[in-house]
Amino acid sequence: MVLYTAGLHGRAHPGEFPSQPVENSFDAGATDVWVVLKGGKHPSLTVIDNGSGMLPDILPEDHKRLEKHLADLRDPEKEIPEDFDIFKEISEASLHSLMWMIRYIGLSPHVKGEDPYLMALLGIGTKAFYVWANAVTYFTRPNFRLAKAFWGSSITQDEVPTIFFQPPTGVELKRGRSNNLIEYPSEIPLKDHKGNLMQHGTRVEFTGLKTGVLEKLTPGVVSAYLSGRFGKVLREKAVRLTIIDQVTEAGISEPDGIEIPVRAPVYDVGVLLYDRTDFVSVEGTPYPVEIQIRYKPGKRLDPKARVKIRRGGNEACTITDVPELSFTPWDGVTGYADFPDIPGKEDSLWTPDKLFPLPNTPAYNHWVQHMMRVAEYVMVAMADHEAKIVEESQQQIASRVTTSVLKAMQNLPAFSNLVLPKRPPTKKPQKVKKVKKPVFVETRTFASVVSKESGRGIRGLTIQLLKEGRILSNLETDTSGRVSFGELAYGRYKFKLVTIPKGARLAPEERQEVVFNINENYPRKDYVFTLIVPGDTKPVKLAKVQQGLRVWAHELISPEELYYFGRLSLGMVEINTGTEEHRQAVMDKDEELQLLIQELYASSAMTELAFLGPPPEDEKIDETRALYRVMAIQMSKLFVRAYTDALMVQRAEARRKKRE
Repeated sequence: MVLYTAGLHGRAHPGEFPSQPVENSFDAGATDVWVVLKGGKHPSLTVIDNGSGMLPDILPEDHKRLEKHLADLRDPEKEIPEDFDIFKEISEASLHSLMWMIRYIGLSPHVKGEDPYLMALLGIGTKAFYVWANAVTYFTRPNFRLAKAFWGSSITQDEVPTIFFQPPTGVELKRGRSNNLIEYPSEIPLKDHKGNLMQHGTRVEFTGLKTGVLEKLTPGVVSAYLSGRFGKVLREKAVRLTIIDQVTEAGISEPDGIEIPVRAPVYDVGVLLYDRTDFVSVEGTPYPVEIQIRYKPGKRLDPKARVKIRRGGNEACTITDVPELSFTPWDGVTGYADFPDIPGKEDSLWTPDKLFPLPNTPAYNHWVQHMMRVAEYVMVAMADHEAKIVEESQQQIASRVTTSVLKAMQNLPAFSNLVLPKRPPTKKPQKVKKVKKPVFVETRTFASVVSKESGRGIRGLTIQLLKEGRILSNLETDTSGRVSFGELAYGRYKFKLVTIPKGARLAPEERQEVVFNINENYPRKDYVFTLIVPGDTKPVKLAKVQQGLRVWAHELISPEELYYFGRLSLGMVEINTGTEEHRQAVMDKDEELQLLIQELYASSAMTELAFLGPPPEDEKIDETRALYRVMAIQMSKLFVRAYTDALMVQRAEARRKKRE
């Protein structure tokens, strides 16, 4: 846990004061963080968390490594390795220590760009608060894991001490005193804002607040700023951030103050396109500006809802009020963008009402240039998002139509044996532990009837299950030619094929009755009766009949309605070759007529789909009507062409036979 230096030079606006220790709390793994605003004669700001806490010092081996690195930094002739990564070189225990914060924070990437040796000498990690307050005190108790790493594995939970730390005050620093006081065990234990003891965590109390600081940090202002700053953390992680109001009249009247939960901001429009803390350089000094842009395609945006320019965390005008930024995309997005907050120059940067930034100032010009670069990024992000929406819409429509087509095909007699492609399961089936039963066993006992030529099942045939001459079941085969008899008791059984289609016969090696046993050694039975069916052949794949059956639209039905540009592929679908017309074509060995008949079946199913009736209630009527209309036109053409071709072949064959 470290106190970063964003406020050291007075460049951050007042919301950064409580947000710095709050950010440290979340970095320390805290799930509860309280920000206590206290008024009265001795105002203060206190941040309390239940995070990992801090150790008093770094580990000895890390101390040697860090001191050597600092010495190398000080030596101009010493070459520093470019791949040196402090967070890989130093242990986690040392990084969670007060001494790391006091002396070595300058080595952290969080202060990149400064002189690390100078930062270390100044103890810069403990002095950021001087912009806001005169003094700060820490009470911290490390968790058991950190404590064992520092004091050894023999320490018990009750022996972990609370550590007191106080850096020099602002007044002492001006007088040349720079000593840091670290004491443990502290006489004062670690407690939350209600006085309850805490197992681990940190309490940071800022006192001697500078004039005007507490007036700016009202509970409402702090809540709004922390909500925007830590919205992502609050939304995605199981953490709570609470403001304790002990500064307003209502808060002072309550013994423990009023708890104000800080929640992630809720936006009624759009997807997040841009969410960053950028830096705008003004006269060589970088100033942080937080920018968040949201967008929702197809939504007419109220001009008042456009991106807000913020001054010190407070909303001012909209971004399109700036003449240089009154263009796309700023007229269609919402969110906020900070204007550089330069201490002492507010009057020279804003109009008297503090609502509009004054043009032609260095801050204004540099900020406008930066926002123009942001606009380029946002426009690219908008285009990518819209393309993704179109692609997802096409996929959804194609999936919906595919499902409807296959369902329509299954309802037609010609497609009674339709074989759908199997999709791989999303989850692996759980293994079920089988338990042996004394009399009944778990079985999957089936009997099937299939055609020898095509290998497909035959529907509607009766199969009997008998035991000791007594009929137990009398079932008809389903569309796959299969019946299931479920669990059976131990014993001797018989399958009997009762009905055989006209003209069909059992295969030479086949019997009409089959005897089998069910016992512990043979708990399953799956028998297949094989028949020879005249005229039955192996199924022809649809892809060989009509390559790439498509439903597509080349023009809008009307400008207001949605349209469809996707492709629907039926894939490899089996066609029922058991119809009378197809069997006759097979017997005549007329392959061309077989293909035309199969194409006729497919187009008939598609045409039937095109006139399925009113669309479902949960779909847009205009979109569905447009889609069905296109399907009707395209599939009707396919139907007419296939049917006409089939008739022409039949007439040619009739003429040929007549001549003979």
